[in-house]
Amino acid sequence: MLGAGIAAGLVRPLSRAALGAREAPRALRLLAADHRCGRVLLSPEVGAAQIKILFSSSASYAVVCGDHEFGLELVDRLISRGAKNVIVYYDQKNGSGYLNIKLNLWKKTDANIKIFKGSLHTYDNATEYLRESAKLGRVEGIFIVDESNEVKAKASVVENLDVASMELCPSLKYFVALRTTADKVEPESQRICVRRRLRSLPALYFNIPTLTKFEQPKGINQSISSALDALETSMRLNYQEVTAIALKEEPKFDLLKEIEKILDVNIKELPDTTTLKSLNLDFEMTEEIIRVLERRYKYSFNRRNLLDITVGRFKEGEIKLDVSTKKKKTNLEVYFRNVHPDELTSSADLLVMQTLVYEPQIRSDEFEANETYLILVPGMEGHHGVFNTLCERLKIFALCMQPGLDHPRETPRETAQRLVKKLLQMVKLEGNFYLLGYSYGVLIAMEMAVLLEQRGLQGSIFCVDSAPDVFPVQLKVVLGDVSENELQNAVIDHMYSVMAGQSSDELHEQLANVYSWEEKADLACRHLRGLIHYSSQYARAHMETAYGRIVEAAKYLPEHHQIRSKIVLIRSRHQPEAVAAYPKDFGLSKYTIQPVDVYDLEAEHADVLEDLRCTAIVHKHLESRLLEEYFKKNLCETYLPNGMKFLDITTQAIN
Repeated sequence: MLGAGIAAGLVRPLSRAALGAREAPRALRLLAADHRCGRVLLSPEVGAAQIKILFSSSASYAVVCGDHEFGLELVDRLISRGAKNVIVYYDQKNGSGYLNIKLNLWKKTDANIKIFKGSLHTYDNATEYLRESAKLGRVEGIFIVDESNEVKAKASVVENLDVASMELCPSLKYFVALRTTADKVEPESQRICVRRRLRSLPALYFNIPTLTKFEQPKGINQSISSALDALETSMRLNYQEVTAIALKEEPKFDLLKEIEKILDVNIKELPDTTTLKSLNLDFEMTEEIIRVLERRYKYSFNRRNLLDITVGRFKEGEIKLDVSTKKKKTNLEVYFRNVHPDELTSSADLLVMQTLVYEPQIRSDEFEANETYLILVPGMEGHHGVFNTLCERLKIFALCMQPGLDHPRETPRETAQRLVKKLLQMVKLEGNFYLLGYSYGVLIAMEMAVLLEQRGLQGSIFCVDSAPDVFPVQLKVVLGDVSENELQNAVIDHMYSVMAGQSSDELHEQLANVYSWEEKADLACRHLRGLIHYSSQYARAHMETAYGRIVEAAKYLPEHHQIRSKIVLIRSRHQPEAVAAYPKDFGLSKYTIQPVDVYDLEAEHADVLEDLRCTAIVHKHLESRLLEEYFKKNLCETYLPNGMKFLDITTQAIN
């Protein structure tokens, strides 16, 4: 059946982008940017995760130790991985003190350790050695460890065991020749391993030229533990020839020198208050500084943020970032961070989000009206993109109700009435409903809950870092005490910076001589010509909406309706002093007859939805049947076999 489906084109491979485990940050950025089709696969790299080898408890393993502690530590590793029968040859010319210590330790385990005392430089003794090993169990592994400079002597041991094992060890899985010194010429043991591989026999030549002895200083040498990890990885991946070395530590990053090299100036001679913007950097210099800072702080800087950095901060050698390594949002950037170029999706009232149970490739005529949705209401920005991180791990359907751009002077209550009307037309609500509002969206979500309860429904409301009583206070902290004219100028300045990607001193100066909001919006649109890739009407609508929502939110007076639904508050630990006077639940207990559950997150207000705990908190308060349905659900992607066929006209012959 599967073959027939593939032949008919009904079964197709899932498209994916495969990235190495070390490229996890890039994979997350790819997911966040939504520039993909299918899945993003993280493929574990060698050494990214140490997968253990399990040795057989019924088999035996032969370990030839030279005058290095590595051989005895290898025996320890074999025992820890399940080996019970080990025969050890130990060169005692340097004494047997360490061997005796190990023997006492091994007696405390259930392993059977046997010491072979005959010299392995003769073929007869090598044969006897393997026969003694076979008495303990079938021989599955031979490990030959030596750091002696007597290359020929060691080669004779390897050669004797190589020849003897062909006759006596039919179940051999591992034949490992370990060299713990650097050789100027190819050692004979390496050639023996090559010959074995040509005969399709197991063989691994493992060289550790930087291995450290216990009594040696570490320096840049390799520890025995890391060498054993490398050996285990090589055996697991069936490598044939490996050289394991310890790399020097990366030199300390000197930020000041790197910046001076790019600017070609002596930063120490510049005043601390000098900004990069005042140095008149060209595009290439700016991009190069951004790459240096990204390498140092693993954080993506944009041009506008970069130009505000002062020379004094470079002299300190540290660009101070908050706990999440993200630039702290200031003023209106807390509420308005970007303008999405897609005018169609940004202005849609209702948008189904991508979750674990819904893929955006599903056509609009496949919309499931009978499903249970988490209804999302965004903040001031009004864009669904703020919920991408929350939704990508969500185990139910999610529906974002965007306030849109056509009603700039609408109050939260009026917006709620409009969205509820649209919601009831599209979705069949039965049983519990689930609402989640973020920031300004909490005001709308609470009003929507009142309207839904008036229709006999009940559910849960998730309030993310705000509440009806608290939001006006949070907004005032961001805006400060400003006049209407100053607020208008601030909105125009900020929205221009968001859309153009840079500020304009010329626009700022011209705004000081204009006092009408309409004229200010017209002025900003003229300055944006040639800088944006969407219509000026769309850009103006964003300015109008931003200003209108700020004005309406500042004068919003909530009505304290007590509802039956459950309220869950997800709040940031970092709140302004003006909010500290409010109770921990932001006064939400006045709005419900049920107790309010409160969860604290470390992220700032602007980044609180990026915290992965948000999705887990939502799952915790869902009905158990919804999670059970997810685990039983068929998550295979579906598509219409005739997706481009909308009309089928069949003609019949008329007799």
